[in-house]
Amino acid sequence: MIDRNSRVPIYVQIEKYFLDIINRKEIKPGELFPSETTLSKELEVSRMTIRQAINNLVLNGYLERSRGKGTFVLERNLEKLELPLDKLRNFSREVQKSGKIPKNTVVEFKLVEASEEIAQILKIKKGERVYYMERLRCLGDIPAVLEQTYMRYDLFEDLTEDVIMASKYKYIKEKGYKIKESKREILAEVPLGDVAALLKLKRNEPVLKAKSVTYLIDGTPFEYSEISYNQNKYKFTLVAEYD
Repeated sequence: MIDRNSRVPIYVQIEKYFLDIINRKEIKPGELFPSETTLSKELEVSRMTIRQAINNLVLNGYLERSRGKGTFVLERNLEKLELPLDKLRNFSREVQKSGKIPKNTVVEFKLVEASEEIAQILKIKKGERVYYMERLRCLGDIPAVLEQTYMRYDLFEDLTEDVIMASKYKYIKEKGYKIKESKREILAEVPLGDVAALLKLKRNEPVLKAKSVTYLIDGTPFEYSEISYNQNKYKFTLVAEYD
């Protein structure tokens, strides 16, 4: 099973071997995975090598460590909500189309003074009032998206927490504004404590993060968001046109 002459690191070979066992359900979801000591003796490698292979499977959601109990095989839900990168979509509508129940929670909603960076992005003066909001969006009871948003106050002085709980973009349209586009930068990162806690992620589990500036039809930037997606619940798609 292990080719010690291969250029592929031994821990990677072992990780693939463990993954095959899990995918063939030789050890079923919920069952205890063999201990590092047992696997080390069986495969004649160091416990450090075994631990490295197991760590990768824990990070990718195949295994879960339980303090004082051991390591268990996880039930993997491969169904993910599709999010097109080339379109602005209503979260609640997309969730409902998938047959799930959307749920929004406003974690924070307040007026703050725009920092130099936020003022530059939103084309306003430093120190001007802007809304700051954190909104947690769930698929049923499962956290899927955390939005951390700065939004211009001068355009939306009557914005309320109730609006944020419902549909922010519907409110904007009802005020007579037309939304043109959102420019996004997508990256992967390990989130900080608050983000990880709100999305109920394991330690060092990465998220897909979008930094997004949204514009009205006249080119006015009205919103800057940092959006953290639970990558276990989302997949991103992009239609690329042939040039």
